[in-house]
Amino acid sequence: MQRPTYTPVSESHGAPICPRCRARIDARRGPTSFCHSCGAPLPQLAASGTSGISTGTVLILGLVAIFAIAAVAAIVVVLFARPSEPIAARPATVTTITVQAATPFDSASASASASTKVPAAPLTEAELDTLEGNYTCSMDDTPAFPCRISNSVLEKLAGSQRFRGPIVKNSNGGFSFSGTFFCPFGDCTHPVACTFTRTSAGHYSCRFGSNSVPGGGPGGEHVVLSKAR
Repeated sequence: MQRPTYTPVSESHGAPICPRCRARIDARRGPTSFCHSCGAPLPQLAASGTSGISTGTVLILGLVAIFAIAAVAAIVVVLFARPSEPIAARPATVTTITVQAATPFDSASASASASTKVPAAPLTEAELDTLEGNYTCSMDDTPAFPCRISNSVLEKLAGSQRFRGPIVKNSNGGFSFSGTFFCPFGDCTHPVACTFTRTSAGHYSCRFGSNSVPGGGPGGEHVVLSKAR
């Protein structure tokens, strides 16, 4: 006997009918793959009931995908469609160096200026005859150091051996000196005295006496004064 073909009935015509027992399938109990009355399989209902994702779920997933694609597209448009602002270039700093070739005259003038010192004006006769003023003084073979006669006091201003004391001008153009010989960096203090003789205009010389103070040196230094500006 040939099995009748199962043809599902839409809801407008009623509930589906089992092909074996002709009982109506109660659709309110949910999708099913077999008849609740006789247990006969319902192939087409089983296929539709176990087909997987429902139509509503597919619609929801489709809408979500559309919104996601739209959001990504909007972000891409905002990021890449915005015109880029040009970066302002910093003004270039230009340094101008001017090199001027030196002429032979300029070179000669520079060499002459570097090697030539303007000599000091010579002392006048009146300055040479004036006892007070600046001098250079040397003792024996030592270099000349600055000295000065001011307010009738002779003083050697530099060097490791110095002297200082009052002077008295005499009638022959010279002067007598009586003072103290001392060493700023050592112990050589002892009294000294001599008479400076005028050897020429602005030049004087004398010799200190022997020293009798222990530790003060032998004495007897020959002192030469020369007037300076």
